[in-house]
Amino acid sequence: MVKLYENIKKRRLELHLSQQKLADLTGYTDKSMIAKIEKGKVDLSQSKLELFAKVLGMKPGDLMGSTEDDSSPLHGLPIIGTVCAGDGVYCADDFLGSFDLATHIDADFALKVTGDSMIGAHIYDGDYAFIKKGDHFADGDIYAVELLLTSEASLKKIYVNDNNVILTPCNADYPPVATTLDQIRIIGRCVGVYHNR
Repeated sequence: MVKLYENIKKRRLELHLSQQKLADLTGYTDKSMIAKIEKGKVDLSQSKLELFAKVLGMKPGDLMGSTEDDSSPLHGLPIIGTVCAGDGVYCADDFLGSFDLATHIDADFALKVTGDSMIGAHIYDGDYAFIKKGDHFADGDIYAVELLLTSEASLKKIYVNDNNVILTPCNADYPPVATTLDQIRIIGRCVGVYHNR
C-alpha cells in the first residue's frame, strides 16, 4: 500500500496539482488530508481509490503499483483546463473530466481549446488538445504556452532564434506574437487532438 501513496503524490506533482486542488477534486475540505494520505497515514476506501484514480487519470491498479498484466487498450487522460487558440484567454486550472485513450497516445493531460487561430492545423474551437509535458521544443511544432506577464495560455506553433520566440497561429486572421524565452513557460507539446464535433 505504500506504493499507492507514493504514486498519488508523484502523479499529483506530474499534473502540477496543489494538495488543496487535489483535496477539492476528491471531496476533502482541506489539503491536510491529502498530506496525510501521501504519507500513508490514511487508508482509502475502494470508492475513494477509484475517485483518486479517475481524477489523476490512472487505472486503480496502476495507482496501487500493480504489476499484473493488463491488456486493456485504454487509459484515462485528465482534462485539466482550457487553452486559447485565439486572441488570448486565461488558462483555467480546473478538472473538467477525463478521456479514455488508446495507450499508444503518449500524452499527460488534455486541454479544451477555445478560439479559431489554429484552424489551419485542423484544431477547432471546442476541440481537446492532448499535451505531453516538457519544456523542450522543436521549431514548427505546436505547443501550449503560457505568457508569464498575463498568465494567458495559448496553443501556437513555436519558432525560436536565440532568446527570441515567435508564437505563430495557423489562421491568417491572427498575427504572430513576438516574445522572449524568459517571458513564456512551455506547458507541453500538442501530440494529438480530439475533434468535439
